[in-house]
Amino acid sequence: MTSVPRRRAGLVPLDELTTSHFYTRVSGDKQADEGLSLAQQPERCLEYIGRLPRTIIGEHFEDIESGRKDGRNDYQRMLLTIRGLAAAGTPQVLTVPAFDRLGRNVAERVRAYEELKALGVPIHSVRDGGVVPEFVYNILAAVAQEESRQLGVRLREINVGLTSKGWHKPGSAAWGYCRREATDAERGQGSPKSVLVLDDDAAPYVREAWERLASGESVRSIAGWIARLPDSVRGGRNLGFNAVRKLFRSPVYVGRLGEYDDDDPCAVLDQPCGKEPALIDDAVWIAAVGSKRMAAKMPRQASGDYPLTGLLRCYRCGSRMSGRLKGTQGGTRTPRREYICHAGMTLGAAQPTRCLATIKAEVLEDRVLSTVREVLEAVSRPRTRAAIEHAVEKRQRAEAAGDGRARLPGLMAAREKAQKRIAGASKLLIDGVLDREAYDITRAELGDELAALDAEIGRLRGQERRTETLGLETVLRGMADWSTTFADGTPAAVRETLGLLLESVEPVKLGRGAYEVRPSWTATGRLAFWAAAELSGSANLVSIDHSGRTRLSTATIKTVRISA
Repeated sequence: MTSVPRRRAGLVPLDELTTSHFYTRVSGDKQADEGLSLAQQPERCLEYIGRLPRTIIGEHFEDIESGRKDGRNDYQRMLLTIRGLAAAGTPQVLTVPAFDRLGRNVAERVRAYEELKALGVPIHSVRDGGVVPEFVYNILAAVAQEESRQLGVRLREINVGLTSKGWHKPGSAAWGYCRREATDAERGQGSPKSVLVLDDDAAPYVREAWERLASGESVRSIAGWIARLPDSVRGGRNLGFNAVRKLFRSPVYVGRLGEYDDDDPCAVLDQPCGKEPALIDDAVWIAAVGSKRMAAKMPRQASGDYPLTGLLRCYRCGSRMSGRLKGTQGGTRTPRREYICHAGMTLGAAQPTRCLATIKAEVLEDRVLSTVREVLEAVSRPRTRAAIEHAVEKRQRAEAAGDGRARLPGLMAAREKAQKRIAGASKLLIDGVLDREAYDITRAELGDELAALDAEIGRLRGQERRTETLGLETVLRGMADWSTTFADGTPAAVRETLGLLLESVEPVKLGRGAYEVRPSWTATGRLAFWAAAELSGSANLVSIDHSGRTRLSTATIKTVRISA
């Protein structure tokens, strides 16, 4: 901020004057733009300083940020300025429009007071009549913090109420939307003062951004495309990579009112639809989410020459391994393809070291690709569908029993029974059969039982995999042509197929140059694998346990271990 010219500087020696800095603050841009308080605060401070004897105006510090944040730029700069001048012996005071402008965090308010007191710098509040006793200052700090907390509680309650009625909470409109004043009919439905509508200028570009993501384009590439759009289309927004990544996490675009779940991004589709318009449909959201997850698991490669990059896990430290071409440093040997781990880890040493474990690529790739190829070939021509369905259902029951999901129907029935008992107890209370004390005891016991059931149901449902909603028939019919694509496809198509079928590939070292290969299958891959296991007697297709990991090995492979 610019300094205000010092008055009376030529009348009295500066070393006999006291310098009064002043600090002003509002919580947000809206207050600053509309002049709700920011414009008046400096005027009141200057008027107050003008009444202080032998005092000159110092520097004006100003923040537009919440008082609950201690790291405000000008607030911290103010403290640094005061410390420096105090070290030089300059007499100072600090003037604020009100003590709550200093902040709404009691701990920081008290700390700042103690620091300025030790430096000999009193704090003057215009609204509170100047300097107040420390006891009063601390009480006012506690009141300011409680006011902030209560305001937060009220805002949360208001936002919950709006959400329950199908409206998004007030605030800045997401890119592609704008706000208009709510109609009387909308206000009658419980809307805020303004509601979201599509921005005709920006909405087509936002929709294209989502479609680009759904088609497999990277977030960084899309961010670069957005940065080249006209400023009028972006609405003056600075849409960098982080802003674009946040954009692709916003449920508002699919017309939902929930929060984004990193573990299950498609869970937002289970939330209720709002009354404000969606910009994309559910299919685009699902495709975009799948594209992001695939990109995270299978990093894009320029050549695609290393199909297991992103899937292969280091046999020593468990980190990802990536492909590279090992040169001969001017020798006569042919360069060799290998996978190498670049992770840092402690290998029995005091200091972390680089892992750098390596495995020869060809033999490992041949074994994994041949396993996937046999699975695809088997499911592309099923012969005994009834036998396949019986075998897969048996494995699914074993899997559900292994993680407890088979208990869900019983738990849901117990929950319904507890709710009926609560309703029955309420009826007995109304009819006078139960007195209030007996009802309260019964209601508390049933409430505890219901809470425990809800917690266990929530835990088990958290283990359910959304992708496992695909049925066997869907998987078999959908994968009918995958075998040809996998055999004749481009490297990118092969990698995409591997990413859809496999979660990871774990080589387990058995001895010098000997490894097991243990693939972990996705939900779709597991169904396909179970079906293939019933159709093929190949030793390359082995049984897997209920968690989806191989119980044995695709086969023991021999390769020369390349020392790091």
